[in-house]
Amino acid sequence: MTRTVGLAWDLGAGRGHAVRIAALARCLLQRGDQVRLFARDLRTLHAVLETEAGGLAKLPLLPAPHNDWIVQTRAPASWGDILWSECGLHDPAQTAAITRAWQGLLELSGVERLLVDAAPLAHLTAARLGIPSVAIGTGFLCPPPGPPWPLFRDWEAVDVADVRAREVRICEHLAAIDATPDQLHGTASAMFTWRDCDHYPGRGGQVQYLGPLAGNGTAAQWPPGSPRILLYLQPGYAHLPLLHAALQTLPDAAVLAYFGGPAIWPEQARLRVATLPIDIGLALQQADLVISHGGNLAVLAASAGVPSVLLPTQVEMYLTARRMCQLGVAVSLTPPFDALEFATPLRRALDPAMARRAQAFAADLPARSDQAILDSVLSLLDTI
Repeated sequence: MTRTVGLAWDLGAGRGHAVRIAALARCLLQRGDQVRLFARDLRTLHAVLETEAGGLAKLPLLPAPHNDWIVQTRAPASWGDILWSECGLHDPAQTAAITRAWQGLLELSGVERLLVDAAPLAHLTAARLGIPSVAIGTGFLCPPPGPPWPLFRDWEAVDVADVRAREVRICEHLAAIDATPDQLHGTASAMFTWRDCDHYPGRGGQVQYLGPLAGNGTAAQWPPGSPRILLYLQPGYAHLPLLHAALQTLPDAAVLAYFGGPAIWPEQARLRVATLPIDIGLALQQADLVISHGGNLAVLAASAGVPSVLLPTQVEMYLTARRMCQLGVAVSLTPPFDALEFATPLRRALDPAMARRAQAFAADLPARSDQAILDSVLSLLDTI
C-alpha cells in the first residue's frame, strides 16, 4: 500500500545524517511511496541528494522547524541538557511554537508515517497527530526514554542536581502543551550501529540494531604503498599539519585522504586526496587502518575488521571513540584528555595485534549490506 512518508532531521550536522535520509528516501520512492523531506541542515542534505540517482534531486526539500534561541550555560551532560539548550524546551512558548510549526508541516504534507533522525519535537507532534514515528540514528541522538535521561559526560564533575532540576522543568513545559516526555522518542527505534557500540549501554524498549550504513561513493584510487591508510577528516581540524608530519614518518604507507571537498594537502607519491566521497564499503575491504573523528566511520571500520586512529572533536565522537578503545579495535587521541602527539597512536594502531582484535570483532557480527539495513527499517515502519 502506498503511503506518504516523511523524513525529519533537526539536531546534528554532517554528511552521515544526510546519507541515511537520502538512502531511505530512495528506497521509499522505489517501492512507490510519496516522500517528504524536512531538514535543518539544508545545504548538506541538498548536496547529497544532488549526487544520488533515483529522482532524489527532484524531491521537495523543506526546512525543519527548529529552535533558534539557544540557551547554553554549560557543556551538555545529558539528553535533557540537549533538549533544554538546543531543542527549545527551556521555554514553554518556544516549545509550543516549534510544535505548532511541525504540526502544520506534517498536516499540509499529508504524512502518514515518519522517520526521524534526531528531531524530538517532530516525534512529539507525530504522536499528538496519531502518526507512528521511527527514531533512526547511531545512538547518541536517539537516547532511551526519560526522565531521568542517562548522564554521558562522566569524565568530569557534573552537577547532577542541576541536570535533574532541568528535567523537571522540561516536564512542566511539556505539560503546558498537554504533552509528555515519552512522546519525544517515537514509536520504535532503528539504530544504525551495533549493541556493543551503542552510546547508551543497556538500552531497553523496542529497538533494532541494524549495523552502520556505508552509503555510496566513488571507487577508492589508492596510491602505491603499504600499509593502506584511509583518512576521513573535517577540513577545519586544527591539527592537520601535525598529523601530516606524523604520516611522513611512515615512508612506505599509502594514504588516501578525503576532507569533504577540495584537497587540503598537496598530493605526493604515496598520498592521494579524493575530492568526491569515497565508496567506504569497498575502501574498507582494501584498507589496513582508518583515521577518522570517531563517528559512524569508526563503527564501519570495526565492522570490516579494520583498526582505527580516532580524533574526536565533540562529545558524541568522543563517546564512540572511547567505546572503540574499550573493544580494543582503536586508538583515540582526544585533546585535552591526551597529549597531542600522533606518531605513537599510529604505531599502536598498526600493530598486528590490534588488527587481529578488529578482525575478531568483525567475525562475530552478522553480515549486513546497506540494502538489508534499509529494508529492515522500512519493514519496521510498516509494522508500527
